[in-house]
Order: sequence, then structure tokens, then C-alpha cells
Amino acid sequence: MIKRTAEHILTWIGVGLSAIGLLLIGLVLPFMSADSFIQGMQEGDGNITYEDATMTASLFQNVGIFVLILGLITLVIAIIGGVFINKNAKTAGILILIAGVISLLGNWVVAILWIIAGILLLVKKPQRDTLTEDGYYNYDKANEVAKDRNDEDPYKY
Repeated sequence: MIKRTAEHILTWIGVGLSAIGLLLIGLVLPFMSADSFIQGMQEGDGNITYEDATMTASLFQNVGIFVLILGLITLVIAIIGGVFINKNAKTAGILILIAGVISLLGNWVVAILWIIAGILLLVKKPQRDTLTEDGYYNYDKANEVAKDRNDEDPYKY
């Protein structure tokens, strides 16, 4: 069993930061179409008409909804990948890498964390425990030898 501590930490820090960002977007989004927002835009620039301010507020709200939905999708993909890290590292690596690439459109910090975690999950190989005659480590062969030795006299070896 290989330890995946770095991958867990990077993935879950990214999940936490993404959740905080999505919470903030979700809290700000209802205020994008409020009359006070439109009045603030008109007061900031006296040349903006009410229709232009309303259209701009609608554009901001639509972009916010798109970012919120895309963020939720990547967050769910990353959480699913984080759950599968110990069960199936390759699948988890692919899911987290996909979430990281999609997140490049929005949250760069989270995207970098998830891309690094996904690459580590795909590249990191488990170490083997005992040396075979070929010069390679083989955990399974060591267990067979130990099992054979235990069946015989324990003091023989």
C-alpha cells in the first residue's frame, strides 16, 4: 500500500478553497441584479442609461451563474476523485486532473493544486519490499517465502 498523503492534502485543500469561492459567489450573486447595484453603476458614470445598467447587471449575473455551475461541477468531480484516491489511484488521478483543467477557467490556485495532485496520482508508483534475483523488489514473492518458512520449523532459518 502506497501512502498518498500529499495527494490527499492537495486535493482537499483545493476542495476547501473551491467551496469557499463558490460560497462567496453564491452570496454575491443575488445582489447583481438589485436596484442598488444598478443605481451605483449610474452614479459612478453619469452617461449610463438605466437600460444599459440593467443589461450590464444581467450580463454580470449570467456570468456569475455560469461560473457557479461550472465550479459546482468541478467541485463534485474533485470530491469523487478525492474519495477514490486510496481505492483506485488512476481513476482518482484522471478525475482530479479533469477538475483541475476545467478549473483553469476560473480559480487558478485550485486548478494548480488539483493538476499537481492528479499528476502525482498518475505518476507515483508503489515501492516493492523485497529484492528478487533479478534485482527488483517484489512484495508478493517475499510473502510466499515467509509463508513457506512458517510452515516448516520456525527455528530452522
